[in-house]
Amino acid sequence: MSNINWFLQHRLLQHDSARFIVVGGTSAVFYFVLTFAFQRAAGMSATVASGVAYVISFVVTYLTHKRFTFRSTSGHGRALPRYALAQAIAVMLTMGLVHLGTQVLKMQSEALISLGATIVASGSSYVLSSKWAFANAKEDVA
Repeated sequence: MSNINWFLQHRLLQHDSARFIVVGGTSAVFYFVLTFAFQRAAGMSATVASGVAYVISFVVTYLTHKRFTFRSTSGHGRALPRYALAQAIAVMLTMGLVHLGTQVLKMQSEALISLGATIVASGSSYVLSSKWAFANAKEDVA
């Protein structure tokens, strides 16, 4: 077990791309658990529960990416709006690709289309987050 911990700490998690995947996967699970809990324990409708869970997950994910994934020293006034815009772009990209696949190209596998769109949007989110949203101010050109 200690070899696995050493590998995670000294090799895998030394790369921000690996940390991005770990945080993103954990955030997705956190979102689904919150949504389920709000529906079952708090009696919220699925729509309200998913919205509340999304807002909470967004804040937790933002803070985790800022401090752990990208180790950014940029202030929240700079990083938060950029991260929010990066996430909005990822959502629009996902929706656009799903629409293209299902409505324009008439592809049959909606699950496969959604998976592909999610991978592309996650890649764009990583690039925007690492190179722009969480880039430290002294390293920015703009």
